[in-house]
Amino acid sequence: MHLKNAGERARDYAAMYHWCFGSCGDRDKEKRPIMGAIAAKQADAIYLTDEENYTEDADTPVVAIYEGIQQAGGEQKTTEIADRREALSQAIAAARPGDTVLVTGFGPRSVPHHERPAYAME
Repeated sequence: MHLKNAGERARDYAAMYHWCFGSCGDRDKEKRPIMGAIAAKQADAIYLTDEENYTEDADTPVVAIYEGIQQAGGEQKTTEIADRREALSQAIAAARPGDTVLVTGFGPRSVPHHERPAYAME
């Protein structure tokens, strides 16, 4: 699971690290709570956001990830922001010199597949 590797490696290089991520819909359902637990154990601040939900309800991946965050005791350092651009903006704004902002997921596309209207991600 590359998310686990990314989280562990970011910890090695950052004074503090802010992790912004979500999970695509219609896939990786069994991994979602695991991803949340990894983030809770590794990150100093978590920005949980929507990704491409495809045909799945947009809240379903977020709820499953949050379950893993709760199980690992990371609720206090988690901020849920549905709008991915806003989540990225807040993570970047919170970072200080020496911090790392880790952004995982979404992939190389410039327009997400959402039930909501499409918007450009650049």
